[in-house]
Amino acid sequence: MRSVHLLLLFLLSLSVSVTAQDDFMVAFSVSGKVKYKAGKKARAKRLKQSTLLFPEAMVKVKKKASLSLYYGREYQTLDKKGKYFVSDLMKEADGKRARFVAPLFDDYLMASAGDKGGKEGRGGIGFGDSRFKIVPFQPYHKGEERGKVSGPEIKFRWQSRKEVDPSIKTFKLKIIKRGGDVIHETTVEGFEYILKVADISLEYGNYRWQVEATADSDISSPQVAFAYVDAAEEAKVLERMKKDEVYQMGDPAAKIFFEAAQLEKSGFHYAAYERYLMVNTQYPGNEVLKMALQRYLERNDLVEDE
Repeated sequence: MRSVHLLLLFLLSLSVSVTAQDDFMVAFSVSGKVKYKAGKKARAKRLKQSTLLFPEAMVKVKKKASLSLYYGREYQTLDKKGKYFVSDLMKEADGKRARFVAPLFDDYLMASAGDKGGKEGRGGIGFGDSRFKIVPFQPYHKGEERGKVSGPEIKFRWQSRKEVDPSIKTFKLKIIKRGGDVIHETTVEGFEYILKVADISLEYGNYRWQVEATADSDISSPQVAFAYVDAAEEAKVLERMKKDEVYQMGDPAAKIFFEAAQLEKSGFHYAAYERYLMVNTQYPGNEVLKMALQRYLERNDLVEDE
């Protein structure tokens, strides 16, 4: 429980100022046997994800183990056997901050609803508009930004609000092009639909989609803007990411997080969401990654208010 409290302290420090220098490092992920001492007289303990390490601490990385650390706006990986003093690691990190990938921690780990704009401080369209009883999850847009999708298939997902009769599970989905013409309409049982792009010869461009219950047209979603783009555009985002030094030295968990954050930054919200889910499934004990997913949902208005 103490590590969770310390993690919250770490996250709070990020929310106060992304430019201030922190006085601790956070263990983003740990692979293999890594131990640490909180101080000279402290007993050695097994290091776990989300542990905060202060300057007086020392970490010991065993053979075939690795440790990734985040400090300020810098990320680094220790993958060689040896003892490392946190105070020395902090000095090494100073002056190397704000590189292409590393700031994604501040920008996409902490940012919540209200931090990224949107009507009345909200992020995406999610649960924010009470006029509609259906909440669109994918594709969706943030403010004036159309969410980008690519590839041979597009998954549409939505959810009824709590007040909607749970027996209502049949919907009519429409895809609308610029000018208002409906180019595709279908009846769906359930809350998702996978469109095969080739079936309707969908061209690159801007569209809107909407669902409404077949039993009651008042139970509907807003019209949701999205952009269908060349898959090469999404690939370029990842190609640039993979050339970055910080990304290359990251462990598998960090790499997936970096990809998610950069895709989100570039407008590929669903591709980002898939990675946030993936990394939490693969590394279920990592409190930092849990927080990253929660923040993603919050800033895109995909969490219902209690």
